[in-house]
Amino acid sequence: MICKHCGREIPDKSEYCEYCNESTFEKIVLGDSALEKAKKQQKMESAPFFIRAYYGIKDASQRKSEERLERKLNPAAAKKKTGTPFYRKKEAFILGAVLSVLPVLCAVLSIFTNWVYMWVKMAEKIKTNMSMLDIVKKGLKVDQSIGQKRTMASYVPMICMILLVITAIYILYLAVIDLYPKKSFPEIPIIKRHSFIARAVPVVLLILIIVIFTHCKVYKGVKTSVDSLMTSYSGFVGFDDSSMSGFGHGFGFVLAILTPIFYLISKIYIFIYNTLNEDD
Repeated sequence: MICKHCGREIPDKSEYCEYCNESTFEKIVLGDSALEKAKKQQKMESAPFFIRAYYGIKDASQRKSEERLERKLNPAAAKKKTGTPFYRKKEAFILGAVLSVLPVLCAVLSIFTNWVYMWVKMAEKIKTNMSMLDIVKKGLKVDQSIGQKRTMASYVPMICMILLVITAIYILYLAVIDLYPKKSFPEIPIIKRHSFIARAVPVVLLILIIVIFTHCKVYKGVKTSVDSLMTSYSGFVGFDDSSMSGFGHGFGFVLAILTPIFYLISKIYIFIYNTLNEDD
């Protein structure tokens, strides 16, 4: 290599010239913005995964907005598209609609499967020669005994049912708003002002239902004090710890856990879908 100061030939990869004793490296002075950017990048690399994912999506959205503005200012430099991308096809919208409805279906199926399980267990505990009318009467008698012992316990499934219905309606309402961002729908001001918090409410409601079933002392006390015929009553959404609730701990429990997971997946997909489909 050649020294840029004295012009003499020196060995390759030398840090200093052996003739003029000058450094072979160029000194670069970084400004405050460059230093702040380097510190931010280093801090981001050590951050948890979900924080890095959030800022990654945010940066991608900002880059796309800048590219869109550049194409508007300089149409000649815009890249020519040879085909229709997936996010502009009808299938992408249908996939978003399916993902939005999926958590509601999981919540409803979780209730339905445990209701079926409850009635099957009741039928198994009663003689096979009894009529359906007798089976229903037997179930009503047990319900009355529960109400006499613990009035509050009989309201626990009803409270969770109401919470699930409200959550399902709210999820569908958010899905319609997110899938049709350009159309004018009656929108609650708090949802428009606090968009992220409003979309986190369904997850909180679903977790609240789980906590009620796993930590309600009054309800758990009734389960252990009444006939085992009605222990499946607490398998309403799949959270019963008795030997009678194998199915509740199985399929119904899995559906209840998958409900908030599918909800988060649907919101992430719709956010990316709407970002990519903004007007050029």
